[in-house]
Order: sequence, then structure tokens, then C-alpha cells
Amino acid sequence: MHAQMTTVDLGLASTGLDTGCRDCGGRHDDGGCGGEGCGCGHGQLERPRWFPGQLVGPADLDSLQQWVLGRSRRHNRMVHGWGVSCGLAVEATRTRDQDPVPWSVTVSPGFALSACGDDICLPDAVRIDIRQPRPSGSDVCGPPVDPWCAPMRQRRDPDRTYYLAIRYAEQQTRPVRGACSCGCDGDPCEYSRIAESWTFAVLDSLPDCHDESTRGPVGGEEGGLACSREIRARGTRRCPDCCDPWVVLADLRVTASGTVSVDPLAHRRFLAQLGEHAFFCGPDTQPKRVDFSAVERETIAGLFAAGERRVVDAGAREAVLTSPATALRGGKASKAIRTLVESMSVGELAGLDSALLHAKAADLGADADAVDRLVESARIAVRLAQPG
Repeated sequence: MHAQMTTVDLGLASTGLDTGCRDCGGRHDDGGCGGEGCGCGHGQLERPRWFPGQLVGPADLDSLQQWVLGRSRRHNRMVHGWGVSCGLAVEATRTRDQDPVPWSVTVSPGFALSACGDDICLPDAVRIDIRQPRPSGSDVCGPPVDPWCAPMRQRRDPDRTYYLAIRYAEQQTRPVRGACSCGCDGDPCEYSRIAESWTFAVLDSLPDCHDESTRGPVGGEEGGLACSREIRARGTRRCPDCCDPWVVLADLRVTASGTVSVDPLAHRRFLAQLGEHAFFCGPDTQPKRVDFSAVERETIAGLFAAGERRVVDAGAREAVLTSPATALRGGKASKAIRTLVESMSVGELAGLDSALLHAKAADLGADADAVDRLVESARIAVRLAQPG
């Protein structure tokens, strides 16, 4: 099954395309990106309290949604941060014959968090014409039939770098006839759903969150994982600002003929991905430490070569059994003996059939007496190392 491909047109937009944090109706009194509408941590969130006989209206139900959304956005910002989590790869669009399509890039499905804490989910691949002036990625309608009604194309300067960015957006969907079906207020219909969507834009400058010259000092990786100089100086780390809703996906340069060059890493910020890190607690495979008696320790130590006695110092009986047979005294006496036992452990050598071992030793030209002494050492070590 092929993934759905959506084509959108967009054009040049400055970082001031939308002065609010999201579709919040503009900036708020608390500095632009806060308030309960954006859930950016400024102000106090309130949830409704229900009681018997209460008259509940749309505003009461909406306040419950805003409380849930505000907490979610605040959690995303304060704990997870912002950036691309996965996907959202940008590359020049190509035909089936791998020829580049002028003025076009394709963005793969993916997920990101904005600096305002919004989830940005792109479910399908999107093909973008970077010359069009429409900044809304939610406008997926086909081109108008009348060419005079088509959007004007914008020129792209070959000497400039542009920034393809994505942000969270909302759409009202599923219109239904309201209680007032006579057409009051000029519209008898109300939208019954709000769909979470996305918007693309080609920015002519970096948003504040991406522009290092305007971000100021930050804790960086050190401040996120360890005690940084800022934490030592301030006694804590600063709460992140809700600086801009746009998340830059790639730097774009385009020639006069429409050939697009994509740099997907120059200003793309990645979220720390913890979902890929996990562990399992299976059966305990660590050798259990059991103290040997003085006699056992001295006897086992004498069975191993001088440089291999650390296995006794470990105090683990299983470590003696799993040690390589070549660690025994005489295990490296000759090339033939090394070849004979190099793939065996002490426990395996002790349990090997003597006739079979002598036959292999004869084939390799190993001294039979030296082999017998080695096997006897392995069997003594096993008897002493076995529990009980």
C-alpha cells in the first residue's frame, strides 16, 4: 500500500506571520506566548468543578478541554523540550526516473514538538511548491480551473538561504445545523470538531528559537544531563521560553531554473529520544560470589598458570568452570595442546571423553602425558569449584 501524498502550495513568510504562539488569536498580555490558551506556563490553569444542579454551557465544557491541553503543552515544554522527534525528512522531489522536479521538495511523515508544547504530527508525505504564496499547509485543495484565479508565484533569490518550517495548526470540521436553524447570525451551521493539523511556511530568516544570536546563553547538553555552570551560579536551571511556534526542518537554496538544494541538518533541532532505550531483567547471569576455603583457594590457584590466578581471586565458583582451558597450568605448553583445547572451557575439558581426547591429541601430535595432566587439573578444579 502506497502512502497518501498531499500537495500544498506555500510561499515566503517572515517569522512574524502569526504573532501568537498558536492559533490563539494573537499575543497575550503576559508576553506573547503564554496564557491558558497556549499553555506555556505563564498564568494559572483552572479546571471546572462540577456539582449537582449546575447549569453547564459550552464555555464550561471548553474550559475543561483547555485545562487538559494546557497541562499537556506545559509538560511537553518543561520536560521534553522542542524539536523533531522522528521523520519529517526533507528532500528535493524527484520523478520516477529520478529526475528533479523544479521548485519542489517533499517532506516525509513524522512527529515534532514545538517550543509552545504543541504536538505536530504529519501523517502522510507532503509535496511542496516553494514558490506559492499560500502559507497554510492545511489548504490541500487543487488548483483553480481559472488560471487568473491561481495564486501568484514568488521569486526565489538564488543568493539567499530560506528555511522550510512547520508549526501546529487547527481546523474546524464537521459542520452541523445548530439549535437556531433559521439562519440567525447569518450562518445556521456550527462546526462540531476541531482537527489538529499543521502548517508549512518558507521563512526568510530563522525563528528566535533557532537563531543562536537571539537565544542568549542556555544550559545546553551539560545543563540537561549534569550540574552545569549555570545551575551552580543560579542554584537551578531556567524554565524554557515559548519563543516561537515554528520548527525548522531544512535550509533551502534554489537556482534561477528551480533546482532546489536541501540541507536537512544545519538548523534542525532533534529531541532527545528515550523511546529507543530500554532494558530487560532476565535470569541472573552474573556468577555468584562464594568464598573458597583457604585450602580450596590454594589448591585451585596451583592448577592455573601464574598469570591466570585472578579467576580464584574473583571468588566465583562458576568463573572457575567457565575459564578457558588454556588458562590451566600446561594449557599453553605446546602449539599442539593449545590447538587441542583452545575452544574449550575448564568444565568442558573435564567432562570430555578420554578416548576421544587421546585420539584428537594423536592427530595433532600432542604429548599424551601432558594432555592427561591437563585433564586431571581440569577435573580437580571442577570438583573443588562445584557447590556443595
